[in-house]
Amino acid sequence: MPIEEIPDIQMLRELVERFEVKSDPHVGGHAEGEICERVGRAEDSKDPRSGSHAGFVSVQASLVTLARQRSAATGRSMSETIAFASNRSFRYSDIGRMTDKDLSKLVAAVRRLKETASSSEL
Repeated sequence: MPIEEIPDIQMLRELVERFEVKSDPHVGGHAEGEICERVGRAEDSKDPRSGSHAGFVSVQASLVTLARQRSAATGRSMSETIAFASNRSFRYSDIGRMTDKDLSKLVAAVRRLKETASSSEL
């Protein structure tokens, strides 16, 4: 189903969640990442861009970028990488639904990925 044919964000979320459940944890998960990024962009386009919200989006993008890099380097899925980074406090499919009040969780996940960048931990 082309993204343009998805009627609303809720249906897109459900598709992402179904895809995440079905995806093999040993596959890179790049298609899943593309879908999740689109969810985030669609939600961002509905919100007014305040300074704090723009900072939130920046941290959100940093997390996805770092997780994608770690995923490629380790051969782990994005879902596994995000679960590791967040100490299992949120899932990859949750990122598109997070709000400014979740900023501390995102910052902690980014920090954990950066701190463990040179180790084989994951």
